[in-house]
Amino acid sequence: MGFYLTIIRVLVVGSALLATNAYAEAKDDALLILEQLGFKRLVSDVPEILQNSISQRRKETGLSEEQYQRVLALYTKAYAPQDILDSLALAVSKKVSSQDLSTLKNLLATEQAQQLQALREQAAGEQGIAAIRELAKAHQSEPVSKNRQTLLETFDEAAADTEFFIAMQALTVYGIMRGFNTLGKNAAENNTGPDALLQLIYEQLQRPTRYTIAMTLRYTFRELDDQEVMGYVQLYRFAPLHQFLVHTMEQLRLDMLRRAEQVKLEF
Repeated sequence: MGFYLTIIRVLVVGSALLATNAYAEAKDDALLILEQLGFKRLVSDVPEILQNSISQRRKETGLSEEQYQRVLALYTKAYAPQDILDSLALAVSKKVSSQDLSTLKNLLATEQAQQLQALREQAAGEQGIAAIRELAKAHQSEPVSKNRQTLLETFDEAAADTEFFIAMQALTVYGIMRGFNTLGKNAAENNTGPDALLQLIYEQLQRPTRYTIAMTLRYTFRELDDQEVMGYVQLYRFAPLHQFLVHTMEQLRLDMLRRAEQVKLEF
């Protein structure tokens, strides 16, 4: 009997190790896909969002330097960009099949996807940012055609860039405001329910963020015709990629709300 028990234990342990390795591989695949889709670059803005928002709240609440540094350290730790990405990758990897993750890795390795990634990285560089600023200044005198504008909006909706960036900003600011509200410094916000507060933040971010993204996309695709841009729209409409983005948005909200409650408890 002891021999068989030993064999059973070996098989059970071996199965557990295989499952652990599979989960780790799935998470790594999801993390790579998130990075290739540009979400790592977007999440890297969280520290700046934190510092700007906390500095503003400091002015309104009169925090001392010591209190300010403590709060900044608290949020910096709770909202570390790599930790946010790792949490997203782990959560999404549990929602997406290993087959779909493999399909997406192959899709994003295609020449078309690589070309799109190169275009977006160019727009995110120093020269690209400077050019986008100039484009924004000239936008009133050199507006894009209605058809082109609609096409760029279609791409933006399919890629979920604006949706992700607005959600990330809103949920980060929301977490800060929830924390500061526990100090009892702002009665008006304390009387605002969490859902209403989050909705208010979303609304305040919509217009400036969408305008910035619109100018960015106009610059990114400046040398491409409509048919080429539509090809990238179809890339994002590929069912496994669309579902991956849907799960990413769901998990971003859940993860950032969890962080907000965690920090609030430590305030």
